[in-house]
Amino acid sequence: MRSFSDDAEFRTYLDQNGRMLKPEELRLRVYHGGVTPALRKVVWRMLLNIFPAHLTGEERLSYMKRKTGAQFVGFVLVCRGASAVKF
Repeated sequence: MRSFSDDAEFRTYLDQNGRMLKPEELRLRVYHGGVTPALRKVVWRMLLNIFPAHLTGEERLSYMKRKTGAQFVGFVLVCRGASAVKF
């Protein structure tokens, strides 16, 4: 079986708002055929449950922005704390 050929094929596993409709079928499709590099980032985040399944496409973008921002703030706080440590 070949990998996803394009975005249109991937969208057959999503509803009109971008929510995943057929998670098990998507997993099997990727298992048997792989994912093209252009879709890999989104597909694997969905397969690994990084995105909650109920999110729409727009909600996924917002979710990743929030998560990235929270991780950055955490990183800055850790770095500030590390600079206060004396050896």
